[in-house]
Amino acid sequence: MHTTKPILFGAVAALALSASGLAQTPTTAPNAADTVKLEAFTVTGSNLRAGESTGAANLRVLTSAEIDASGQTNLGALLRKIPEIGAQGFAENRVNTSSPGSAAVSLRGLGVNSTLVLINGRRVTLAPFGQGGSAAGLGTEQFVDVNMIPVAAIARIEVLKDGASAVYGADAVAGVVNIILKKDIVGGSFNVSYGDYDNGITAPILRGSLAVGAKQGKTSLSVIADWYQRDEFLFRELPQPVKRQLLLASNTPGSFVVPVGATDPITGQVIPAGAAVAARTFTSDRAAPGPNATFTRQLQTQNTFDANAAIRPQTEAERRGVVVTGRHEFSNRLAAFVEFGWQRNENLEGLSPAPISTLNTITLPANNPFNPFGVALVSNATQTMFFRFLELGDRLTKTTNRMNRLVGGLEGKLNNGWTWDASVTWNTETSHLDLKNFPGQDKVNAALADTNRGSALNLFANGTTIRNNPITLAGLEAGVTRDAKTQLTAFDARTTGSMFKLPAGPIAVAFGAQWREERFRDKRTQVQLLNQGVPVPQAKGTRRVSAAYAEASIPLTSAAQNIPGLHALELNAAGRFESFSDEGVDHTTVPRLGLRWQPLAEQVTFRASWGRGFRAPALAELYLPQSVAVSFNIPDPLRFGRPGANVNDSGTGQRLIRSGGNPLLAPEKSESTNVGVQFSPKFLKGFSVSVDFYEVEVTNRIGQPATPAIILANPTLFPDAVVRAAPTASDTANNLPGELREIRTVLGNYGNTKAKGVDLAAEYRFAAGRFGRFTTRAAASLINSQTVRTRPDLPQVETVGLYEIPRWRGDASVQWTREKLSAAAGVNYIGGFQDTAPSALFIKQQVTTDVQIGYALPWNLRTTLGVNNVFDRPAPATSFSTGYAERASNFLPRFVYLEVAKKF
Repeated sequence: MHTTKPILFGAVAALALSASGLAQTPTTAPNAADTVKLEAFTVTGSNLRAGESTGAANLRVLTSAEIDASGQTNLGALLRKIPEIGAQGFAENRVNTSSPGSAAVSLRGLGVNSTLVLINGRRVTLAPFGQGGSAAGLGTEQFVDVNMIPVAAIARIEVLKDGASAVYGADAVAGVVNIILKKDIVGGSFNVSYGDYDNGITAPILRGSLAVGAKQGKTSLSVIADWYQRDEFLFRELPQPVKRQLLLASNTPGSFVVPVGATDPITGQVIPAGAAVAARTFTSDRAAPGPNATFTRQLQTQNTFDANAAIRPQTEAERRGVVVTGRHEFSNRLAAFVEFGWQRNENLEGLSPAPISTLNTITLPANNPFNPFGVALVSNATQTMFFRFLELGDRLTKTTNRMNRLVGGLEGKLNNGWTWDASVTWNTETSHLDLKNFPGQDKVNAALADTNRGSALNLFANGTTIRNNPITLAGLEAGVTRDAKTQLTAFDARTTGSMFKLPAGPIAVAFGAQWREERFRDKRTQVQLLNQGVPVPQAKGTRRVSAAYAEASIPLTSAAQNIPGLHALELNAAGRFESFSDEGVDHTTVPRLGLRWQPLAEQVTFRASWGRGFRAPALAELYLPQSVAVSFNIPDPLRFGRPGANVNDSGTGQRLIRSGGNPLLAPEKSESTNVGVQFSPKFLKGFSVSVDFYEVEVTNRIGQPATPAIILANPTLFPDAVVRAAPTASDTANNLPGELREIRTVLGNYGNTKAKGVDLAAEYRFAAGRFGRFTTRAAASLINSQTVRTRPDLPQVETVGLYEIPRWRGDASVQWTREKLSAAAGVNYIGGFQDTAPSALFIKQQVTTDVQIGYALPWNLRTTLGVNNVFDRPAPATSFSTGYAERASNFLPRFVYLEVAKKF
């Protein structure tokens, strides 16, 4: 994955030559006196055409200029800068992600499965690997993988920050992110960029893209090819936060808790009955001269091991994609269009070497040639062996995600200004996962049972003076793969026009229908990995959905009526009916109402909307079987810090989390309200400011009963979610419950969640004569409240200000152009929040700054130099195992990049 792909560049060059041959000679520019008629367009949030809805929706539009000025080369990082999106999404660097190589966005922090992501207003198939489990676990939270959409192909991004279930589908609970692709390109452009970090980190990112297009008569064709490659770096290369935790138990040399009757390897005596655990615990000495191990009684304290040093905050990745759009006009009343997308993404991420954990039954026989205890040791529910296979190296997960998308359709004009369009969408995505250096449970046990000293597995090796046979280590490889696939087939048709003329104007209406089929399949090699639960069987599911919708914009007053205080008053009403093939889901009807009022001529716009939503369970939420994975950083509140507790009771201990789907899930229901005002004064042309208040409530919420930490802190409220071992004699003597074995977080319909907040935005575009043109923008999102009630009999829990949920997020930018020169600067603000358990500290806010400068060179060349995080501000340290709040903070160091672009 480190090598470039000359075949791709050869294909790109061939496309460029083809386009230059097909392109027509540019036409003469129109005279200033010529009248230019603007084509009607559809904005996100409405199927109605024309500009009367402008200002009526809480909409954020990222223009191509903003995208270029961001300096971001992948869509996930770009969208995270939007304040309303920056919470509770995730990127491909997320620790222990169950959807490696993918990225998702979450509006309002309501979850990645509550945000509808569209391409050109049409649905996209969901990522095959859901989010929510560990690296080898199975996640149920399905989403659209935004890494499948190359930035080079994007014309603009429209973010509707309001529920739009009646317009786009009942699952648009939190809002819509609509990716508008480039089309109708004439000529071409070629871009190459290179960037890297400083502070001694070498992990360059290289990107190249080519956009070519031609128009011949009534036929146009545009092709965009994109290639992206980056190198990895590890968490241990970042500045080490003071609060970074060290995981002490799972290490090499290992530690062993032996039973009474075993031989003490230090004294050579038999350990008598009644011996305390401390007297029966032995740690291999890291400095043993060999060839045999020596032992101490230091209870693992000399063998601290940072289990997160191997995690990649930036993974190794390579992405290749092509987007093709075409259009042919049969007449001025009928045209055909086509969109094609192909994307292939490879991602390589790592974890620390595999440990022996309580998820597996590992047996060290008495006749193992390296066993000094003279008795067998068995580690399963009660862990007696603490060992990490450092000699194997980091566990590596290579993921290959592929997407194919094809849209074809017709559009036309009818009499009396009516228009129509109909399309077919076929979209499939596959994910293949290869695991390397993941030992299998059975193979470890077989190697431990080998009585040949030359080939048996030695758990007392220190990796330096005492080593295992490389052939033995290679034989531990489990060879596990996982394959998953999603597929979307959809038929859409709609028509728009006007009817029933009122005194204020005609009523604009839109009618549409949709049928779609969704398919899902997930299959994994049936081998139990070390430190992983029992492998789960294949999962699959199919769903068919039929929908019909209507939308009307009713003008109650207009400027022509000249009514004081009622320059314009418009009511927007929409309704959608959806029928699901799932048993227990059935059908739903959701309404949406909107109001736009302009008391003064286009200077002040008041807007309000109300709507309901209905999210059917995703196929993975219904059909993925249960699995068990390991989690850290969750101390046991009933044992940690008390007499008789052990290392595993602390935040560094291993927690077994059981998760999975539930075929008995019922749909979620939601209600959203948005009230706002936009001010665009005539005396300050180009300036606008807006304030929007929002509230979203989701009932019958699909999710876990609560977070593992909340479940442990309230065991009486979740009696079936906490599984403990029977108390030992020591536990009983110290009045402790049995050691924690498992936390059950299987999906269900649990209570409700409600989010309230305020969006603030201001923009000013102006020309300063010979000083050039300026575009300034500032936006902020305030979450006033975000409460969760997991059961009707439980109190509401306020989550704002808790870990990774800041109350404030904001960004501000200024862009300047003057002749051949341009410059941009942006500031990103992330508010503070509470640290994760067991820390009670408050994580301070973070402010980062990005700058960029560009210059136009001869031969249609342009060069751009930029720096992200120019002041190299580190992310605030947290007590999370990596030291950083990865969902909320920007923990990447200063990044410098250079881009060269050529038009032809």
